[in-house]
Amino acid sequence: MALTQVPQANQTLNQTQAPILNNFAVIDAGFSKNHVEFNNGGATEGMHNAVNYVNQNPGAVSLATGALQSMIYAGSGVLSGESSALFIKGANSLAATVGVEFTAGSPANPGFAIIPLISATTPNGLVIKWFSSTLVTNVNTPVNLNSIGPNYTTLLNVQVSVTGAAGDTNGIYIVSAAPASVVLYRANNAAGPDRTFYLLTIGI
Repeated sequence: MALTQVPQANQTLNQTQAPILNNFAVIDAGFSKNHVEFNNGGATEGMHNAVNYVNQNPGAVSLATGALQSMIYAGSGVLSGESSALFIKGANSLAATVGVEFTAGSPANPGFAIIPLISATTPNGLVIKWFSSTLVTNVNTPVNLNSIGPNYTTLLNVQVSVTGAAGDTNGIYIVSAAPASVVLYRANNAAGPDRTFYLLTIGI
């Protein structure tokens, strides 16, 4: 509800009482949203008890940040597909630049999670992905890292482990590692049974 403009040039003090009281009611109603009760005299006066974000249109002028500013805003989920998701932006971000969707992730296998680490070298945050599948013995096993979550531009780390049993004698190798794909190899001279691998990757 908008505030009433008072006093008008032709109004007396008596005529403005009702609209002034209404303005205070409007202000109080607006302030009470997401805030501790106004003027309660307590130590928490003026503090937030929650924060509701309204979806912003992509590229809106209000989504630009200055040199000493950061921003959290809501919008339609780009990665999560949610109707409303939270994004974060660092300093000097253009309005057209989409923030990091730090509510995105997939608690499945394969899956991914985004750590909202914002810097000049991590404009899209830090992305963790995990996979598991069958590692065929004595055969290159490629893993498509682009099959889940945002694509990496830089792959920072790769960790792999493989299930086994007592008496196993084999070597597990990372043949190659690139932002789009990791190739694994399990060497076993006895050509033993295939095993399950678990792969964890970190990148930006």
